[in-house]
Amino acid sequence: MGRLSLRAAFGNQQIAIVHVNELNGGPQTAAHLLEFDSVHGRWPVPIASTEHSITVDGNPIEYTNFGARDEVPWDRAGVAIVLECSGKFLTLDVLEQYFARGVPKVLVAAPVKQGALNIVMGVNDKLYDPARHHVITAFLHHKLPGSRGESDPRISGHPARRHHYDSRCD
Repeated sequence: MGRLSLRAAFGNQQIAIVHVNELNGGPQTAAHLLEFDSVHGRWPVPIASTEHSITVDGNPIEYTNFGARDEVPWDRAGVAIVLECSGKFLTLDVLEQYFARGVPKVLVAAPVKQGALNIVMGVNDKLYDPARHHVITAFLHHKLPGSRGESDPRISGHPARRHHYDSRCD
């Protein structure tokens, strides 16, 4: 989900991807997987890597592979929002590590168990208050044309999730 979020955000003048923290593979593997997606195909954007970064169309993105969230230099990178895409950090206690490093907001790619605003886009997204909510999850709600908010029965499994990148994801 993190790589897809990076692809989706790329080119948006209001978003700057400045840091990726991914536990496995290193920056060379991350760059390769960003360019070649088995479902979405090849991304036609120039991608390169160094020992500590990924470069996307000339834009360097710092890369680390820390297992503990409190080791990642979010504050140094000036991160305003972390996209937690690992699916492993689902409690406020664990997510506190981000705030201890100066991150003001965390958007989680899976439902947080308690104490976070779990948003379903198109259903309860109006409840979001930027001054109050610092841990957020967001989902897309699939509707049939003319439906009264029922989920689309043609789409099986979980609704598509909307978020951004920390592949253990940051």
